[in-house]
Amino acid sequence: MWNKKRNQDQGSGIHNTGTMNGVQNQPGAVGSIQSQGATAPDPNALQTIADGLARLRAALDAQRDRVQAYDQCTAFVDLAAQQPMDQAAGQTTATGVLTRVRELCASAPELVGLATAVLGLIAALQS
Repeated sequence: MWNKKRNQDQGSGIHNTGTMNGVQNQPGAVGSIQSQGATAPDPNALQTIADGLARLRAALDAQRDRVQAYDQCTAFVDLAAQQPMDQAAGQTTATGVLTRVRELCASAPELVGLATAVLGLIAALQS
């Protein structure tokens, strides 16, 4: 069986379709196919991001006196919350403004932590 000569038209690898992450074909495979279509983000992940942005906004309001650029930060958080997180452009915009919020709120560690957590959730969508 192992010494049997393989027909060059016959595939020796695997045929993968669907959602995959980090899939690698066997060395020397012939005629194998791998494909992956675009997959929609998990609705639970989108809701978790929305919840995180709401917590960030509430904490920002509660710590208003500790943030010098309060108006700018609230505008950025509100802008991030309006972005379509199921689209790359929305994720990119939200990442940019939340990174800026994190910088502007350096005097309030809780806000920095909340912004960082939401950024991590967005990054998970992008991977």
